[in-house]
Amino acid sequence: MAIKHFNDRRLPYRVYWRCPFTGKTRSKHVETLSEARKLDSLVKHQIIHDPEALRPEEAPITQTELTVSAVVWLYLKARTMKPENLKTTLYHVRPVLELVGQVPVTDLRISTMREAVATMSDVCQTTINRRVSIIKAALNWAEAQELIEANPVRMFSAPRGQNTQIPPPSKAELEAMLVVAEPHVQRVIVLGLFFGVRVGPSEMFKITWEHVDLLAWSLRVWSADKNQRRQYRDLRIRESLRPLFLAWRNADADIDAGYLIHYQGKPVGTIKRAWKETLRRAGITRRIRPYDLRHAHATEALAAGADIKAVAENMGHADTSMIYKHYQHVLVKQREEALFSVPDLVIQNGNTKGPV
Repeated sequence: MAIKHFNDRRLPYRVYWRCPFTGKTRSKHVETLSEARKLDSLVKHQIIHDPEALRPEEAPITQTELTVSAVVWLYLKARTMKPENLKTTLYHVRPVLELVGQVPVTDLRISTMREAVATMSDVCQTTINRRVSIIKAALNWAEAQELIEANPVRMFSAPRGQNTQIPPPSKAELEAMLVVAEPHVQRVIVLGLFFGVRVGPSEMFKITWEHVDLLAWSLRVWSADKNQRRQYRDLRIRESLRPLFLAWRNADADIDAGYLIHYQGKPVGTIKRAWKETLRRAGITRRIRPYDLRHAHATEALAAGADIKAVAENMGHADTSMIYKHYQHVLVKQREEALFSVPDLVIQNGNTKGPV
């Protein structure tokens, strides 16, 4: 993408871009810089989200001209996905398409993917794997649809790197955040920490007051789509939180707010900005994600001796393997207990005399 200015033309501004289907450079002249910038922004959006809009009418789909970006778009267009899932998929695949999207499928090589992955040092291994899996799934689909002869990177797998574990927020960090957080972020912290609810539209953001029983003191959480075995789970509201729930209910009744997580009465779809602002106000500079509240729930529950199967069921997991794999962070207290569990020795003049 580029904008150039020509002094000797009636339409002096020219916008350039590379067609995702032919790989050839295309351009258009406009009269003002403002128009050029708008066109430039529009084409950038279409290349990622709607490349079909850029297909030349005279250019049919051919294997020799089909780019990786075009294959991914056709694949996503053919799939039936919820809008939020499509948005997440586009978010993950965009960085890869920026690197290899304009490469014709016939020119795509494992070495090309390896070079692209090598530039993704700013994200964890799980994110890299997810990005690669979308590209491979799209190419597998294109092969099955006979749009391409074969997936050229079927055997590619991202080099295994280190998955950086983010320690869950500490009690002091959470208390500092609660003091400065907006009301809806305070509720996110409470529901994430004490109930282990998934933060986002899959679970937490769709909880309404119809799902709260203030007589039985229970909270019904409808499970995310990934849990097909259990539609919902009823979670007991501990006694120390009951006054808080009553205060929330009274405040929401005054403004007729139906959702537990809302901003000025309106349901929310994301708390990304509000979360970052909360961390800034609390003076927390390290990375903490909303999802780390769920990690904190599992870690603290297991550290207190809770049954792992019960923890998994409360969090909406079908089995305990996910708890072992992703959520059991080792707390300092647990590490010290393990360290100090080794029997003492009587040591005199540097010689051991046997266990105490």
